Amino acid sequence: MKAINDKTLLRERVIAAGQELFHKRGIRAVTMDDVSHQFHISKRTLYQLSMQKRALSLRASKKRWQNTSSRCNIS
Repeated sequence: MKAINDKTLLRERVIAAGQELFHKRGIRAVTMDDVSHQFHISKRTLYQLSMQKRALSLRASKKRWQNTSSRCNIS
């Protein structure tokens, strides 16, 4: 069970790092190398988390929308 929680926590942290990079530079400008360097993990670890750029950008965008809508009380 701990491994699952660790993997989930790591995935959430990677999404947050990706969200920050995408916001600063734009989705097209950010590479998976950039994400792995920002987060200090290997690309192999990113892919083991089922993180391809498309999935990461979609999850980061969804997370950003959720954060924005909760601050504005939008459902």
